[in-house]
Amino acid sequence: QTRGYDGAGFYCVTSKGQSHQYKSEGMISDVFTSTVVNKYKDVKASMWLYETRYGTAGATKLANIQPIAAKHAEGGNFAVIHNGQFSDEDGLSGGEISDTRIFVDQLAKSPQGTWDERILSLQKQKRGAWSVVVSTPEGLFLMRDKFGIRPLAYGEKTDAETGQKMWVASSETAALKAMGMTEFFEILPDSVMKITAKGVKQLQAT
Repeated sequence: QTRGYDGAGFYCVTSKGQSHQYKSEGMISDVFTSTVVNKYKDVKASMWLYETRYGTAGATKLANIQPIAAKHAEGGNFAVIHNGQFSDEDGLSGGEISDTRIFVDQLAKSPQGTWDERILSLQKQKRGAWSVVVSTPEGLFLMRDKFGIRPLAYGEKTDAETGQKMWVASSETAALKAMGMTEFFEILPDSVMKITAKGVKQLQAT
């Protein structure tokens, strides 16, 4: 708990496509109490998103706490976590709605036919200093701003109990080190990476 006192939460998706989410206002210890941990600790999921919110836009309220989950207009649940700040071309002026929620709404209404196209389209539109992770039915997308102002790194880890490999991404390498990872890679500025069961694929780098 170095910062992010506004709130915290998680979102996960099982191999059968079932999702679970929990988030609340306050510090990590306030949100993830022993009761909450015991309720969800046995959930087996293929993707997990965790976030602590340090609000830079939008009011401090539950609706703005991440991860923010939604459903695309043509079907398909997704969730977003975001570190940084999008510039105010979206009309932000100290209002109640966070820039993250605006991003989620834009993605939910995106007209493109595939998740790759939707993600890449928004990547080209957005301005500011940010790193974003999006969980979709097709995989996990990692996005970083054009100038690489906000950090984002990823690496591979083998689960000690199951022997299965997992991919982990974080906006702070300290979190990766805390998980026992000794080798990880920084995502290039203005890049989009896609993680699936087959591994990592780079969709864009300029």
